[in-house]
Amino acid sequence: MSEHHHAARPADDALAALDAEPHRRRNALTGEWVLVSAGRTKRPWLGAEEPEPPEERPQHDPGCYLCPGNTRVTGDVNPAYDSTFVFTNDFAALRPDTSPDKVGTGLFRAEGTRGTCRVVCFSPRHDLTLAGMDDAGIRRVIDVWAEQSTELGERFRWVQVFENRGAAMGASNPHPHGQIWSGDTLPVQAELEGATQAHHYAVNGTRLLVDTPPELRLQLVATGITQVDAVLFTHDHADHIHGVDDLRAITVRRDAPLPMYGPTDTLERLAVRFPYIFDERMKPLPGTSKPEGRAIPLRDGERVIIGDAEVEPIAVPHGFVTVFGYRVGPIAYVTDAKSIPAGALARLQGVEVLVLNALFRTEHPTHLSLAEAIRVAEAVGAPRTYFTHLTHQNFHADLAAELPAGISPAYDGLVVTT
Repeated sequence: MSEHHHAARPADDALAALDAEPHRRRNALTGEWVLVSAGRTKRPWLGAEEPEPPEERPQHDPGCYLCPGNTRVTGDVNPAYDSTFVFTNDFAALRPDTSPDKVGTGLFRAEGTRGTCRVVCFSPRHDLTLAGMDDAGIRRVIDVWAEQSTELGERFRWVQVFENRGAAMGASNPHPHGQIWSGDTLPVQAELEGATQAHHYAVNGTRLLVDTPPELRLQLVATGITQVDAVLFTHDHADHIHGVDDLRAITVRRDAPLPMYGPTDTLERLAVRFPYIFDERMKPLPGTSKPEGRAIPLRDGERVIIGDAEVEPIAVPHGFVTVFGYRVGPIAYVTDAKSIPAGALARLQGVEVLVLNALFRTEHPTHLSLAEAIRVAEAVGAPRTYFTHLTHQNFHADLAAELPAGISPAYDGLVVTT
């Protein structure tokens, strides 16, 4: 048996070499490989081309079940609408009252799925198409799509908007219209694409570490984290920084010092307490290593781009000192806060996930109590809130059972996706 090994060419050269040859390409959304037959376009016959027949349709068709004032097959009469018109599909593929029963034994599996399907008539005119409408009419259609998607998205996991047009695509009625389907489960293709993108992000996305607590090394090992792109320090109390030396296992794999962001005073004190990490003049002895960090001060409210992440520092009081919480896109992390001022609360609005400290059931001079944290979580209004910085006085199962809907105690190894 012989083996042939070919050295990888630079990307541009390799693409040029493959462009005219049969090859396969990876669909980044699905992870599937697709065969590309480069020579097919050189064939003398590429298939029949049929001219599009001219369409001459009236502005109003008495036999069309979508035109204003006409009766649909169910007996319902369309209103005399003069703009867009939305109604529930008379023969919907998904219904909100479907049985939740499941069959899950053997090879055959089935389960009920709930949802709804709505028809959107783009215009009262039967002779138009979406592309033939004026700008104002198209804008009204887009606004309806947005309104319907927002409404249905609050009730269902998946919302899909599409246009119905052309008999070849299964649309027998030429009246300008589309549909909006929503359901409590993801379609197969959407689920596959979501999983593939999540995997890509996990492998290639920016990895931010908030604080370096004691026993950081054990936490990194337990969660399989071998790469960190930056550290965000909230403040320099011991329980948030005394694992910083464990970053040597991260920085030794890098070609440059690890960026470390935080409040100016926090980074200054870190440089005094751990000079060997931040002082480039302190070189490790031959055959040894040391953690290497580059201090980058942040100011409250001044956003910074780190890799593919936009990070916003949010200052909150921690007793007599100020600490930073951080908002990274749809996720906010706030720890060691005693309260959330109005300005900070406003900047937390719209997050999908909030991680918030809740120390004791009784009031504490420098930390939010459980009751105070619940009030903050309700004021922020995130769909999901996780309480952290808990103590041994809070048993996880007991706390999970008594917290309001949408609020849960965090735990080691928790993975959150948005």
